[in-house]
Amino acid sequence: MSDSSLIEIEGEIKWFDPRKGYGFIVGPEEQDIFVHFTVIEQEEGFRTFRDGERVIYDADNGSKGWSATKARAVSPRAIESSVTEAKPDSAPVTEPSLD
Repeated sequence: MSDSSLIEIEGEIKWFDPRKGYGFIVGPEEQDIFVHFTVIEQEEGFRTFRDGERVIYDADNGSKGWSATKARAVSPRAIESSVTEAKPDSAPVTEPSLD
């Protein structure tokens, strides 16, 4: 393994905040590897990961530390809506009648 890059490594998402668009992967030596939503490879939908999800990634060790250059989920999953979108099963809010 090179000291400055990792290729096709399987790891686990330590945490990922979909609202901020970034998180961290646990590296092969337990190091934190920064992952930004722009490097997530998937067919469609909101690009995010779940905490604890298994991923395959490439990463470089740059001036700011380890950072993923591409990442994808090991197992495909159902497409999820954006965290900012309303949930389809939410009931609309109605004002009480003053009759």
